[in-house]
Amino acid sequence: MPLWGKTDAEKPTWLDDEDAAETDLIEEAVAQEEAQQIKGVKTPGWNQYQTYTDCDGVVRHKSESLVALTDIPGAPLAPFIVSKKTKKSKPVSDVEVNV
Repeated sequence: MPLWGKTDAEKPTWLDDEDAAETDLIEEAVAQEEAQQIKGVKTPGWNQYQTYTDCDGVVRHKSESLVALTDIPGAPLAPFIVSKKTKKSKPVSDVEVNV
């Protein structure tokens, strides 16, 4: 039996019910969205995510990548490329590739 799968129904098997409820399969394009990056979700694959309020009343986000995956069945390919220098994304149609 595999430890995890590549569909929402195949969460990592080592998680208990509480941890499994906080774990989602994040597609590559979704992991690149700014809203997800702000929450700390940066890696496609199985991610555990929690929101909590600290002792000062500030809402905090905690994200942990459990299993990194890039070839999730049925997921569209990421429509943009992220520059390693600037950390900004560009639509694939705007990127020049010289071979």
